[in-house]
Amino acid sequence: MNRIDFHQFDHKSPSSVLIGENGGGKSTVLSELSKFYISQNRNVIAVSHCIQDKFDAKSKSVSHLSAKYGESMYHNAIIEGIAKIKDETFSILGRSLIYCGFVDSIGMDFHWNIGKNGSDYKNDLKSNKFSSEEQRFIATTYEGSTKGRVRLPLNTDFPSYGIGYSIVKVLGLFTKLRECEILKSVTFYLSKQNEIDVEFSRISSGEANQIATLFHIASNLKKNSVILIDEPENSLHPKWQREYIEHILDVFYPVNFNVIIATHSPLLINKNTSVYEVRDFALKPILSFGNNIEEKMWTIFGVITPENEFLSRFITQLLEDYRSGRASLIIVNETLQRLKVSCKDPRQVNVINDVTRLLGEI
Repeated sequence: MNRIDFHQFDHKSPSSVLIGENGGGKSTVLSELSKFYISQNRNVIAVSHCIQDKFDAKSKSVSHLSAKYGESMYHNAIIEGIAKIKDETFSILGRSLIYCGFVDSIGMDFHWNIGKNGSDYKNDLKSNKFSSEEQRFIATTYEGSTKGRVRLPLNTDFPSYGIGYSIVKVLGLFTKLRECEILKSVTFYLSKQNEIDVEFSRISSGEANQIATLFHIASNLKKNSVILIDEPENSLHPKWQREYIEHILDVFYPVNFNVIIATHSPLLINKNTSVYEVRDFALKPILSFGNNIEEKMWTIFGVITPENEFLSRFITQLLEDYRSGRASLIIVNETLQRLKVSCKDPRQVNVINDVTRLLGEI
């Protein structure tokens, strides 16, 4: 692997995108970027939507969310998001749900292993060495949740008392409660406006990906953080792909951070994004690209799509550059050959052959 030169990378850009063919090294570059930023004492948040996750899962310096853990990653992200949330970012969780089309609250069913057959659940808490304060939080949550489903609003200030505050604290103890066999599991529910609750495991994978990612970022975000995301387009609707970077910047706008994404999707790239091609683990800045999706497909990804209006405009401009002397015949022919290799439609290939032949007759 070639040594990666990060000094040519614009580390001040709010959003950057890495593109390149499979095997070019995008995921590895993201992983190396995480190590680079750790060495710079930056807070690093890493999200991988790929099974072949290249981030160092064992590193305690990286807040890591990975698709290789399957659907449990969604469940864990919800628990982490609620348990670690702070006063200033509590409403961010609500905004994330609203963006995904849900109301800004979460329903929960707690499945306890204590208090069965008339036993006193408080004795179980004492025997497992929970502090008196922790016992109080667990007791409040237990007594409230055994009466039915509980809801945690995410549209108000951080709860400082009552069952809402206790739920936050209990979810922070989730691993210990499971290990002590006090709490078996928690089922989360979301709802859309005027609709019944839907179990989180039954929402679409795109919705689950988006919510889990935003919750994970919210629970780990600090000033001057770096957010690294690998292939976020997986399971995402094209509309959400187009809005993806802008939405992250908007949701977390009070905090200064940078987001860097590796992707195969041209829809994630906007005019304010810094774009780099990764080839053989080397970074090459792409300084010019259009807003038109067909133009992006060619200038960034080297792909010509069928029924492509951009192709005819591009060839016309190429011929005008040759006529005016801005481009030599050699450059024009080389560009036409690169276009031809990228075309899959025989009609497009025929047009390029005709133009090449005409240039040869001039």
